Amino acid sequence: MAQQALIVYYSQFNNTTKLAKLIQDATKAPALRLRVADSVYPNNMEATGRIYQQQLKQRQLPILINSVPQLNQYDVVLVGGPVWNGNVAAPVIEFLKTIQGY
Repeated sequence: MAQQALIVYYSQFNNTTKLAKLIQDATKAPALRLRVADSVYPNNMEATGRIYQQQLKQRQLPILINSVPQLNQYDVVLVGGPVWNGNVAAPVIEFLKTIQGY
């Protein structure tokens, strides 16, 4: 029996999207791109890094604006995203917190 996988990722500048697409092509698994409001992060990596540090310090991660499917229908969930200041990107952390009780 084949495992059913889901690819979940966040990509601000579409670099992670390219990698997620390669994985999707290889696995034929559906993909879910995590999204936050357009106003959360500017189109500048340095400014995003400053906002990210502030979010971590204040423990206020961005709200995901797309819904997450029931994950119990998947055998494997592949999670990816960019590295910001040596850490996991805030939207990915928020996703992992959201599913923590799953």
